[in-house]
Amino acid sequence: MNIHHTHTRKTLVDLISIYKLDSQPSLTGYKKQKKDILCNNLWLVLQDENLSLDAGRDYDIFNSVKDFRDNLSAASEIEPISESENIKISITVKKLVNYCKSCSYELTYSLYESIEEVIDDCTYISKFGNIPTVRRAVKLVNIDNKIKDKIKPVISHKVKRNMILKEKAVKDLNPHFSIKKGNFSLDFS
Repeated sequence: MNIHHTHTRKTLVDLISIYKLDSQPSLTGYKKQKKDILCNNLWLVLQDENLSLDAGRDYDIFNSVKDFRDNLSAASEIEPISESENIKISITVKKLVNYCKSCSYELTYSLYESIEEVIDDCTYISKFGNIPTVRRAVKLVNIDNKIKDKIKPVISHKVKRNMILKEKAVKDLNPHFSIKKGNFSLDFS
């Protein structure tokens, strides 16, 4: 077994930095290594059964080295995006948002002929859930009552964790008020 080719170099570099695997001799200077060399070196490091994974509490994605290896040997959930595909995704997102917001979920006023076209477009873009506009469009389409099966965007572990941290930060920044009943005396002396 080896690292599946669908994992991007950027993803591998991020995982190495999150789990602090750069202390291993074969991964020294990993940011400058080409993808095939990086894959081989990372796979050699992951063969060590005594390796401990410590990402801290913010990015704890894998529980064990075996989970890490299994995830890297399987195909990546996140598909890489070419420039032409990125343009197609942004156009599709705009069409879906227009259907939801401007047309108020009415097919007669939108660019769509049937609800199946909306579902097909939403299913297509849901594979690229790391993009915030895609997540927003999928969320808006899921509000539509005509769609029975809700569509979930595919989001990487790192983006999920970042979203949780951002929500927590926003929640912590909101002021919290409490009301206490009782008799209080104020002294202005």
